[in-house]
Amino acid sequence: MLLGLGLLLAAPDRAAAAAGEACRDQAAIAERAAGIPEGLLLAIGKRESGRFDPGAGGTLPWPWAVNREGQGRLFESRQEALAYVASAQREGSRSIDIGCFQINLKYHPMAFPSLEEAFEPARNAAYAAHFLTQLHDRDGSWELAVADYHSASPLLGVPYREAVFAAWRGVSAVARFRGPSPESYRVVMGIHIWTPGMIVASDVGTRPVAMHSPANLPRVFTPGGSVAGPRTRG
Repeated sequence: MLLGLGLLLAAPDRAAAAAGEACRDQAAIAERAAGIPEGLLLAIGKRESGRFDPGAGGTLPWPWAVNREGQGRLFESRQEALAYVASAQREGSRSIDIGCFQINLKYHPMAFPSLEEAFEPARNAAYAAHFLTQLHDRDGSWELAVADYHSASPLLGVPYREAVFAAWRGVSAVARFRGPSPESYRVVMGIHIWTPGMIVASDVGTRPVAMHSPANLPRVFTPGGSVAGPRTRG
């Protein structure tokens, strides 16, 4: 009886882990297909829809994430997320970000054949990769492309870029960093979700100088596009 109860309690945890892992795995597939640097799209996903996964020991993107006009929510199933978006649309909302990589339905109305498919990690990742590479080809660098993925406004895009690159460098620092250099400096590294709706920057590390000083890196963010303002992705 106790074994059966334990299996029932473990089932939701396994399902949640599988959902987050689907976003992670599809990010890797989309990165390879589009020629995006390894782990960069995943870092965007963590920033957009990240949810702390105890099993993974860190943050993974979440496929049933929705941001309705600046208000982000993480649902336990696709059915719940679909019902919420359908209700929001009936009420007149148009700026809605959905899925692992928070594609905006207002600014990307032709991205998916249906709302159901928009929540599929594979479809969501493939479109996010397509959009990011378009921005890269236009802007000429991954740094600018990542900023513009969120917003054309530097006031919004730059802090977003810093957060994404902090997460990306935090993942790759152990494998790739070989010691300090004159071009390096100390910055806040990594992003971890401790409670739904709040992402806190943590973990001090070292990475090459690329953009702005550590003082420009915001300490607290809300998931997805919860910052208001003009955005290229919505």
